[in-house]
Parts: sequence; structure tokens; C-alpha cells
Amino acid sequence: MKRASKKKDSRHLKKSEPTLATKGRILVVNDEEPIREIVASMLTTDGYQCRTAADGIEALTVLDSGKEFDLLLSNLMMPNLDGLGLLERTKEKFPDMLVVVETAVHGISVALAAIRNGAYDYLLKPFNREQLLNVVHRALEYRRLRVENQNCQKRLGALTIPKAPKLERILVQDDEEPMREIIASMLTTAHYECRGVASPREVLDILNSGEEIDLLLCGLLETLEEDFFKRMSKQFPDIPVVTCSACHSFPPFSLALRDGAYDYLLKPFEREQLLNVVSRALEYRRLKLENRALCRLLT
Repeated sequence: MKRASKKKDSRHLKKSEPTLATKGRILVVNDEEPIREIVASMLTTDGYQCRTAADGIEALTVLDSGKEFDLLLSNLMMPNLDGLGLLERTKEKFPDMLVVVETAVHGISVALAAIRNGAYDYLLKPFNREQLLNVVHRALEYRRLRVENQNCQKRLGALTIPKAPKLERILVQDDEEPMREIIASMLTTAHYECRGVASPREVLDILNSGEEIDLLLCGLLETLEEDFFKRMSKQFPDIPVVTCSACHSFPPFSLALRDGAYDYLLKPFEREQLLNVVSRALEYRRLKLENRALCRLLT
């Protein structure tokens, strides 16, 4: 990663509302100045409006000054006030601001604690520019859908869309049967309905048959070989795809994300990691479909 130029001061956020060219307003909190400035530089060069803070105390000062942010990107381990403490102090006071935390791989249990406490997602260090932008884009797209949903609900008043209770259906594709069964077991004990298949071709056959599926969990390498993610994005755009692999190199995941996959999981993963990713993907789908229905009612 290239170090940010000292000439660029990302700590000064304009008081005006973001322009149409601005993708979102992000507060970057990290006690290590080089990392803080590099992350802010990566985001600003991609069109985001950033301000930085050296720790949780400084971040609270910035937030309490009245400046509004769409996303808080915070390191977990910091002096004075760490990431968990900052999350606790901001989640109720700034409910429309999403929080993404950064942590080292050995700190995954702390990251999961942050998710339980209200963080939207986490980034495992070290991460590259594309991993950062992927998480930020996904978080801000979810926020956009949530705000849009709230605005539509306000306009409709007491009118709501009836929701029939049903188990959400997840299709699990993996060429290894034991892995398929383990993932399906983790999901069914969390009250999801699952079906397992071995190949990408079986996935497409099931979906083309008209069977209703809310989410697809699939392998990575075998699906990349068949342009599977592009086909899913084109033919079934309302079904989020989460890809799983033991590949410790990000480029294959990057290809899948560029071709339309929603998120990814690195094997081995804990049950809680799986359920977090699944829950985020299904909530994204729910908001997307509900917003579409609400817009029809308002037109």
C-alpha cells in the first residue's frame, strides 16, 4: 500500500452536504497515523469524503460537533477509548451511522463481539485497497437501502406490506459432501431451510425450474471457471450469492465480487461468522425487494 501524501489533509471535512460526486461520508479512526492516512487516501481517491481521528475520544469529539457521517471505520485496539467502547458510545446516539471495525486475524473473537454489539461488519488486517472498498461499498449500499426504506415507510404512514411468515431458503453448493452437510447443519439449526447440491450446473437447473431460493452459498474455484457469478447476476439478480473457499489469496474472491457475488467467506470459518454473513445478505435482499414494492405503492 502506498503511503498517503502529506499534502493531502483528510482531517478537514467540508461543512457542506456531500455533492452528487461524493459516495459517502466516512470517519476513519485509528491510533496509527500512517495506517490512518493510507486508509483515508484510499477512500478519498475512490470518491468518498473522509475525516480522520486518532482514537475513540477524538472521534466522539468530531461526532459531537454536529458533523454527520454515513460510516464509522474504526480500529478495535486503541488507547484511551478502543473500538468496542466507541461502538457502545455511538450506536444509540448515531443510529443511522454504520460501523465497520478493523482487527488482526488473531482478534476474530473481538470482531465477532463487535458484530454482536451492533457493528455492521469487520475487516481483517492486513487488507488491500480492493478489500477495503468492497466492505465499504457493501455497508453504504445497505445503509442507502435502509434509509430509503425508512423514508418510504414514513410517506406511507400506517400502510404496510403484509409479510407471510416463512423459513428463508438457502441453496448450498460445494463439491465436497461433508462440507455441504456441515454448512447446511449450521444453517438449519439457526432455522433456515437448506438444500445442498454438488455442482454449479445443479444450482442453475434448480433456479431455472422456478424453485424459490432466497440465498446461494457456493464454492469459489469451480464456479469461476464457468462464469457462474456473471450468469447468476444476469439471470437471478435478486438472489444474493456468498462464495466460500479455503483460498488465502484475495484475487479469486475479487473476481467473484466484480462478477456479481455479494460477499465471501474464508474457510475455515466459525458458525457465528457464517450466520453473520448470511444474515447481512438476506437483510440486503429483504430491503431491496421491500423497497421495490413500496416504490410501486407510492407511484
